[in-house]
Amino acid sequence: MYRDAIAHGIWVKHGGTNLPTLQVTRGSYQIPGSGRSFKARINPQSLVIDLPTMKNIQKAMEIMIVRLTRLRGEVYAEIAVKKQKDSQTQ
Repeated sequence: MYRDAIAHGIWVKHGGTNLPTLQVTRGSYQIPGSGRSFKARINPQSLVIDLPTMKNIQKAMEIMIVRLTRLRGEVYAEIAVKKQKDSQTQ
């Protein structure tokens, strides 16, 4: 959720806090306890992103990059094996 919000959201300076605030304008959200759903395009959701949260997001993204890089290597290795098998059968 945070990746898209950080990439496509709008960062604003909110008068109620000194922390960076991210306005999300896609999808819908619920305010806990309200039981109501709000469309973010009409009523943007504001998310206060503090430093520990941002560091956690960064760490998760770094882990995902490592995993995807490893997966890419595995896919390329499988493609090479398939090409080699195909060339041997011809």
